[in-house]
Amino acid sequence: MTGVFVTGAAGFVGLNIVRRLAERGVDVVALVRRAPDAATLRFLDSVRSRVHFVEGDVRDRERLIELVRASGTRRIVHGAAVTSSELERSDPAGFVDINLGGTLNVLEAARLTAAERMVLISSSAVYGAPRDPAHLIREDEALQISGIYTICKQAGEALCRRYSELYGLSAVAGRLGTAYGPMERPSGSRAAMSQVYVLVHAALQQRELRIFGADRLRDVCYIADVAEAFSGLVLADTLQYNIYNVSAGTAHSLRQIAAALQALVPGVRWTPAETPAAADLVVLAPSERGALDLGHLHADLGFVPQWPLEAGLAEYVQWLHVHQGTLRGGALQYMRSEAGGSISLFVTDPLSTSTANAPSISGSPMDASRNGPSPVAGPLPASRKSSMQRGSGFCLALSTPMCIAGHPTIPSARILPVAPLPPPLRALRLFWKCRSRR
Repeated sequence: MTGVFVTGAAGFVGLNIVRRLAERGVDVVALVRRAPDAATLRFLDSVRSRVHFVEGDVRDRERLIELVRASGTRRIVHGAAVTSSELERSDPAGFVDINLGGTLNVLEAARLTAAERMVLISSSAVYGAPRDPAHLIREDEALQISGIYTICKQAGEALCRRYSELYGLSAVAGRLGTAYGPMERPSGSRAAMSQVYVLVHAALQQRELRIFGADRLRDVCYIADVAEAFSGLVLADTLQYNIYNVSAGTAHSLRQIAAALQALVPGVRWTPAETPAAADLVVLAPSERGALDLGHLHADLGFVPQWPLEAGLAEYVQWLHVHQGTLRGGALQYMRSEAGGSISLFVTDPLSTSTANAPSISGSPMDASRNGPSPVAGPLPASRKSSMQRGSGFCLALSTPMCIAGHPTIPSARILPVAPLPPPLRALRLFWKCRSRR
C-alpha cells in the first residue's frame, strides 16, 4: 500500500474519509481547490503527519494526472462534486463538467497511472423516492432520474463499470445515504445542509421549527460509519461487487429524529406545518428516501454500522458543544422580523471578533418571493441588528416562500456580497433570507 489519493478532501464527507484513512495508518494525498482552513487543520490535528494537501481541480485533467502520478498512490477515492441546484439551473454545463467530467478525469488519471482501485462517492438519490417504505433498497433496484445530479451519478457509475471492463481497473461506487455529523457546514459546493444538521442546530439554539413532511423518511447515517465504509472499500484487497449502498440501513422520519434529539437537548420544539410555504424545514415526497440494504458491504467488508441514530446524535451534539466555536459556519441562528412574517436563517462563526464589518441587509423577502431575488444592501433594522452575531460574510437570498434544507430542488438564488472577508478572521456568515408565514 503506497497511500490513497482523495478528491473533494475539504468537503464534509471527503474530509472525514481522509481522517479515517489516516487513523488506519494510511498516508493520504488530499486534493483541495484551495489551502485548507484552520477548522480543517484542527479536525485533522491528531493525524496531520499522514495527510499531505495538494491544490488542484478535477476539471483540469492534465494537472490531475500529474498530481496522481507524482503522489505515487495506487488507490483513489473520488468525492469532489457540487450539489447546488442553483448551479444546475444557472450553469448546467458547468454542473456536468464537475460532477461527470470530474469523474471521467479521475478515471483517466487512474488508468494512466496504473492505479489499482478507484472508489466513486455516488448517491442513494439515484433510487428516487421509495415505492414501499418498508422495503430495503438493494443495489440492483430500478433507478430513477430526478435531476442533472442523479444523471451525473448514474453516468459516473456506468463509466466506472466500463473502465473496469476495458482496463482491469477496480472501479466501484458507493451510493451514499444522508450523512450527518462533524464538519458538515455550508460551502461553495454544499449549499444545502442535511435535515439533521438543521434540526440539531435549531435544537442547540432553542429555536422552534415548523416542519412540513415530518413523517417522510430518510436513511440518515452518522459520518463515522460513512468514513469507515468508504475507507474499507478503497483499502480492501478484493471486491466482488461494483456498487455498494453506504448508510445506516434504517430509515427515520424527521419526527423520529426530533424525538431522539429531545432526549439529548432539553426544550427541543417543533410544530407541523400544513403547507410547505408555512414551514421552515421541508421534506417533499420526491426527496423521501428508503432504507438501504447493506448486504454488499457486509459481504465484502463485514461492515455493520456502529452508530444507531441515538448514539450518532449524542456524539454529534457533544462534538458541537466542544468544537462549534472553532468552525466556519458553526452556529445556526434564526431571526424573525417584526414585519412581513419573514424568517432568516443564518450561520455565523464565533471566531469573528469585530462588529465593524457586520453585514447590513434590507429588502422584503415577500418581494423576493414574487419577483425573484432582489436583496439590496442598506441599514439593518434595529429590531434585527440585536440578533446579529459578529463578523462579516455574504447574503444568500432565496426566491422561495420556504426554507428547504437537503432538498434536491433548491430554488433560484443569488449571492449578495456585503463585506470582504478578512483572512485573519476566518469568518463566514451565510444568510438564508426566506419568506415565511407565522
